[in-house]
Amino acid sequence: MARATMQVAADDIAKVVRQAMIGRLRRRGADVRGAWYSVMRILFAMEKQLFEAEGKTNEHPHWPDLSERPLQKLEGLSYKEWKELYFPGKPLLVLSGRLKRQLTGLSGTHYREWLPTRLTFGSNVPADEGGDLGGLHATGLRELDRFMPPRPPIRVTEKDIDDIADELVDYVLAIGKYTLSSRYTTMRAGE
Repeated sequence: MARATMQVAADDIAKVVRQAMIGRLRRRGADVRGAWYSVMRILFAMEKQLFEAEGKTNEHPHWPDLSERPLQKLEGLSYKEWKELYFPGKPLLVLSGRLKRQLTGLSGTHYREWLPTRLTFGSNVPADEGGDLGGLHATGLRELDRFMPPRPPIRVTEKDIDDIADELVDYVLAIGKYTLSSRYTTMRAGE
């Protein structure tokens, strides 16, 4: 009777498994578009809270109040008075509501670009001054006859960063809702 005994060192097995896992993690980490849907839900929730708190987070102050300086183009009313007269009760950064609906995901018309390792998100509501309304509010306006302080409509906190990082780590490690049998692992941008 012929017999053979074979023994493989645990360290050798671990080395092969480690290399295979590193390769798999690198491949999954090279294209995380399957996680962008969940990341967008985090961003929309973050924006909803931001608009409800008028810009205030645990890391950022409240957006500056509206100007009380009379403006000739508003027939001597300040912008604050004009807004209270024509849009009573509307909070900061909400006039028609288009910007808020975009950034909170309610309209589905927000700007987004999904690349394998980069997500760009924002508004695309046209501003009279050019560009988009979200960008105008983010930078403010400083002209000879007009001044509007910056009121960034997107503010990311450390908690938001942690939540997004957790989501991406779960995706790369294929855990939680991203297990290999999950529908999330086969999603591509634009689906």
